[in-house]
Amino acid sequence: AVVLQCLRNVVGADDAKRRQAEAHLAAQARVPGYGRVLCTFLLAPALPPEIRQLAGIVLKKLIKEEWDGAMGAEDKQHLKQALPQGLLDSERRVTSACGLAIGQISAQDFPDQWPTLIEDLLAMIQAHVTTNPSAVYGCVRCLEVVVENTGDDVLPPLEAVLVPALLQMLGSDAFPINVRRRCLRTLARVLELAAFV
Repeated sequence: AVVLQCLRNVVGADDAKRRQAEAHLAAQARVPGYGRVLCTFLLAPALPPEIRQLAGIVLKKLIKEEWDGAMGAEDKQHLKQALPQGLLDSERRVTSACGLAIGQISAQDFPDQWPTLIEDLLAMIQAHVTTNPSAVYGCVRCLEVVVENTGDDVLPPLEAVLVPALLQMLGSDAFPINVRRRCLRTLARVLELAAFV
């Protein structure tokens, strides 16, 4: 309840409360379970979109700063399981925040600690291609972020699985133009990585 009130105060108009809330949120970074709490708020459809988005921003910062530090194994596993589900959310700010958080995790854990990430995202795309265009866009945007955060050392898993899937999506009318644009950008990044190997 305290973290939620802090998030509300950060987006509020009172500068003194905002500064105090920001300091409190920063101090929580080393508290076990904090990442799970933020993730819960990010994925809570009953909360206002701006609170959910802020929870995602704070979570991404936490992942960047504490993933290899204070964040425990249980929190890491929870985030890897829960965040992809946020890509199915109808609120674009939430899908974006989830994608950016997953991208931050992938920068540190893909492929060694999260070998199924690409396959999981591709499976979500295929499962929702005709039923949930917002989910497809969120997943494709997440793939783009993951690829942006990778180096040429992870090129083999990207080439083997991702390139054929991207080419298939690019050639399919089942995907809207905005999704195909994201696929093209992602494919260009993979090819750019391949050029330096």
